[in-house]
Amino acid sequence: EIFEKMSQMFVRLNYTGTRVKMPHLMIALLTGKMRKELGASFGKKLSEIVSQLEEIGWDIGESTLMRTYLVISTEETKFNEGRKKLNNLSAREIGDYLEKFQKSLDYAIKKVLRSELNIKKPEFLKSEYVIVTITYYAYLKNNALTPSEIKGMAKWLILASFNRRYTGRLESDLFEDIKTLATSKDINTLVKNLQTTQVQEEWLDKPVDKEHLTMLSILLRDSYDLLKGATVELRNVNSENIHIHHIFPKKQIEMYYKEYGGMKDIDIEAVYDHVANITLISDKANEAIKDKHPDEYLSEIDPEILKSHMIPLNEKLWKLENYPKFLEERKKLIMKRVSELFKS
Repeated sequence: EIFEKMSQMFVRLNYTGTRVKMPHLMIALLTGKMRKELGASFGKKLSEIVSQLEEIGWDIGESTLMRTYLVISTEETKFNEGRKKLNNLSAREIGDYLEKFQKSLDYAIKKVLRSELNIKKPEFLKSEYVIVTITYYAYLKNNALTPSEIKGMAKWLILASFNRRYTGRLESDLFEDIKTLATSKDINTLVKNLQTTQVQEEWLDKPVDKEHLTMLSILLRDSYDLLKGATVELRNVNSENIHIHHIFPKKQIEMYYKEYGGMKDIDIEAVYDHVANITLISDKANEAIKDKHPDEYLSEIDPEILKSHMIPLNEKLWKLENYPKFLEERKKLIMKRVSELFKS
């Protein structure tokens, strides 16, 4: 009865032009039912979860969180389909699912995404809605993924990002993936739902975007910080201290095209942001490097650290006049690392 009355209010408010978003309605419905039967607040508990995530640099939208709760509590991805199932839950069941949701969300973000996959912040994800799928999978696996499942997650996340999963056909994509997991309970089966199931070299011939940051984060998981005498693993750098680093600084690239390449029809920003010119480092390393030329600062860094960042060891490629050759060689090294991940 509470759900029905509040749903009618939702329809009337939207009809009169006062927009009420679906996640807000869900929170209101669940809070109303819990308050009536238990005297507890669903909304207050959710706010606490949001605050805890914000403390570690993960500011996630209510729509993503409420879809995740809906999937865990009803195995539905759309509110209209899940509303009746939510209405049939007791207040205690709503609270129990909220606990399960929190535990699986914590595991998915802190253990899987941040620790195992080295993705420091949601800004490095092509779509925030991958959190729904990863959290649901963690829930299905009782928050204990095996190393093989983590690798499967890494592969799927890279492919899903480049396939632009959940960015255009959110409702149908999410429905398809959740139903697949509910049946198979195997992360590897999600790859079959993608249009492209192999990493394409042309994906690296573009300015860096979120899908590239997802991929680089995963590939750099076991790397050390790009710093002379570094002993800090990149995965241990806090999210607020991680920086996107351009190996060749912008001023040098502009100089290259003036001296060697010509400026006609050249988009300097696109060339500067080429994926093969990008890696991830700490704020400390970023401050130490500043606008130094690659042949100046790379020579001071342990070759094993350079290899971990997929940076060519041929010092000639670090020179300004060889910038295009540097991009080609580093692109090959990135593709090699990706191929190794997908073969394992």
